[in-house]
Amino acid sequence: MDVPSGPGGVDDLLVGLAIFIGLVLLLVLVPVVLVLAVAVAELLVLLLLLPLFVVLRAGRVARWPIEAWRGDGLVIAEAVRGWASSRSRMQEIADDIRLGRLRPASLPEADRDDVRLSNMRSNQVAAR
Repeated sequence: MDVPSGPGGVDDLLVGLAIFIGLVLLLVLVPVVLVLAVAVAELLVLLLLLPLFVVLRAGRVARWPIEAWRGDGLVIAEAVRGWASSRSRMQEIADDIRLGRLRPASLPEADRDDVRLSNMRSNQVAAR
């Protein structure tokens, strides 16, 4: 059996179909590859900057953000310079809350054991 290969033949149909499939794949894959490339580049930049931030925070240059919660309410938020200073300040804040010296009027009474301390993002901390 002889398949026509001139204009309008099977070859033209297959070439047209291949071009269509290629364009669809290109339109789908290019944005995905671009997004992945940007995400990987951002991750690499963050990994390169991580040692710098750790050294700055541990070396008493940058501040460690601290927040204390009681129940569902924020009791206090502050930033402290130095790793050891921030650990001791967290203990002081926890002791003040347990002893009732730090109790904003807007918060309901909670059990003294219902206090948790955690780090928070530096853009949410009001520095003293």
